[in-house]
Amino acid sequence: MREINPAADDSIEDTARHLQQAMEIYSTGLEELKRRHVSLSGDKTVIRLENCPEGLLFEILSPIGFNESQIEAIADSAGSQPGVKFLSPTHMAAIDRGTLVVAPFMELPAITFDIEDGKVIGLPDGHRLKLSVVLDGPIDKSPAVATLDLEKIDGPLTVRRHENGDQFIPFGMKGRKLVSDFLTDSKMDLIDRERQLVLTCGNGIVWVVGRRTDNRFRITEKTGRRLIVTLL
Repeated sequence: MREINPAADDSIEDTARHLQQAMEIYSTGLEELKRRHVSLSGDKTVIRLENCPEGLLFEILSPIGFNESQIEAIADSAGSQPGVKFLSPTHMAAIDRGTLVVAPFMELPAITFDIEDGKVIGLPDGHRLKLSVVLDGPIDKSPAVATLDLEKIDGPLTVRRHENGDQFIPFGMKGRKLVSDFLTDSKMDLIDRERQLVLTCGNGIVWVVGRRTDNRFRITEKTGRRLIVTLL
């Protein structure tokens, strides 16, 4: 190259310097775009899609396994109805009310267990369920605590991801409601809805975990022993 152009060394150095400056400008612009469009919520990344450049989507989604055709489809889906989902080998991305919510994809297999006072059940998502059997005491009204009539629970319990068609009778109500409709009414984003767990006994849902118990298992004046399930 020096034989062709005696100033090749200087030209290469100049080009490298200009590319470095261009990269710095690009990085500064990228960080500004992230401040405008990206927020974090737990392990979820939320991207506001309105006027979001496809290049920003590529910078965020490509490192976690989304390919170029998926990213193009996501950019084209900005105005789509909520519920459009995309999967990479490790993550899920879902269109939800003008945003793209991205989170690690979790396997949550069903876990069945017998009722035992003090038992703690570890869940694949890192949470735990603690069981307590009591005779009386104040009722904890936190959504993370389910207080149930133990005599109405027949057999072991199972915790699993909710499924299409699951129904329950929300506490305080008489009619059945689809769990999917209940979660939609609760204004949860699609990722959280996908991850939602239910506690079941037989074919019946006892508790939409962390949300609402089933009215059929509520305690009454006739209740003897209570089962308290706490989400930790």
